[in-house]
Amino acid sequence: MTNKQKKQNVGIQSADGRNVDSGRTTDSEKSKNLHRPTKEAPTSKQPVREAATSKRRSNGFWLFAVIRRLIRWFFFFGVVVLSVATITILMNCADGGKQIVSSKPLCADLTRLSQFTKPSDKFSSNVYSTYSTVIRGYRNKSQQVYNNFARSEWGSVVHKWFHIVHSKVVEWSLLIWRHLNNIFDAVNDWYKREGEKTFGGFVNGCKLVLKMVWEVAKDVTTLCLELLSSAYLRCKNFMGTAQTAGFSKAFEELLRH
Repeated sequence: MTNKQKKQNVGIQSADGRNVDSGRTTDSEKSKNLHRPTKEAPTSKQPVREAATSKRRSNGFWLFAVIRRLIRWFFFFGVVVLSVATITILMNCADGGKQIVSSKPLCADLTRLSQFTKPSDKFSSNVYSTYSTVIRGYRNKSQQVYNNFARSEWGSVVHKWFHIVHSKVVEWSLLIWRHLNNIFDAVNDWYKREGEKTFGGFVNGCKLVLKMVWEVAKDVTTLCLELLSSAYLRCKNFMGTAQTAGFSKAFEELLRH
């Protein structure tokens, strides 16, 4: 074999000048291959670990998701019941308080509020008693409907499962309440023993700030109610004077006061 044939066998080059002999590699290509990053083959343990982690997360967050959804449903149900009760009370007061028992004191307080005057001192108790009467009536009616439904074939099955779910909910609620009570007692003991020395000043400062904000809000609310009451009385006097003596006399009295 001549020198020319040896050069042809060894010196096969590509268009960019790189040796492409399939049987041999040069030293420069070996060094490039050593410095080239290699891809790690995926192990079979990684999917198992990811599945276990996701399972633990799903088991941990499932209970919180259910509790959050139940709280949302109860809140929505409470808002609906209070809205219906409020509409019922307003319609009853517009009719003179004849349909709901012992609702006339609240109707009188609502009339005073509509005239921008102060209600009676028993306003909160009147609100509580009237709403209690309305909600108690709703509960009695729903109980009658449920008793009639429970006598049917499907109703007996629903009644049975309702008692099972109710017992479980009561049991879980007692466990959660007991756990929260223990946490509160532990935090309270820690605060009395060690936390008050560190955070006592901060807590007292927060209480003082909240008290000041409450007093300012109460004063602002009282001032706004007084301004609204004064504006209502002036408008009432203006319209009365305008109907009897004309607008010129009404404007004179309005500017005089």
